[in-house]
Amino acid sequence: MRFVVALVELSALFAVAGAPVSRAVADDANTCMYRIGDEQIAACTRVIQSGRWSGQALARVYARRGIAYRAKGDLDRATADYHEVVRLDRKLPEAYLELGLAYLYRGNLPRAFAEVRQASEFHPMDPYGALWVDIVGQRNNLPSRLSEVISNIDMTAWPAPVIRLFLGQTTPAAVLAAAADPDPVKQARQVCDADFFNGEWSLRSGAKDEARRLFLLAAGDCPKNFIQWSAALEELKSLRASR
Repeated sequence: MRFVVALVELSALFAVAGAPVSRAVADDANTCMYRIGDEQIAACTRVIQSGRWSGQALARVYARRGIAYRAKGDLDRATADYHEVVRLDRKLPEAYLELGLAYLYRGNLPRAFAEVRQASEFHPMDPYGALWVDIVGQRNNLPSRLSEVISNIDMTAWPAPVIRLFLGQTTPAAVLAAAADPDPVKQARQVCDADFFNGEWSLRSGAKDEARRLFLLAAGDCPKNFIQWSAALEELKSLRASR
């Protein structure tokens, strides 16, 4: 799981709508759920304005639009949509993570930590949540609790090598080597993770040039609906500002 908000089946959305839906409404729901970019934003907006959905289904529509806004770098609109997600479905951990990272890259570190911690508490077995708690906690000058929470995490599966890196038990080179996989799609996603989190480790270690190189790789290769992609862009923006 890479903290892309889980999609509901379109049939579930239509069930919430109640009455049969038109082809146009079905097309908008499909575009909102499965596309990216401006087309997705427009379709999600029409779904929201239709008034046909509520509760968890509507929360996921806001989540999809929030992800699209975040990918465009529009953190204000993304944050507003994530707040709607939390209002409609308070137990969706991905929304808290998205909200936390929006606050992180807007410079509100305490609020960012509170939100990512909430995400991890809702889903303690998720390794990505644990990694983000560690990253945001370190920026708040808080002690790491990663060694304490790994008992909840499957350390035989990816991204366990990334966690070991953050525990000081391995190297960035070993993480990248471990990302190799016979499945090219899986390997591409794991290399995305390796580049981004190796970049975070380099940044933490004070190696800004190496961090910049790795974030550039992640920004170029990660899928655009992955948090790592937009986070890499934000980290590059911060590195440029710090020069």
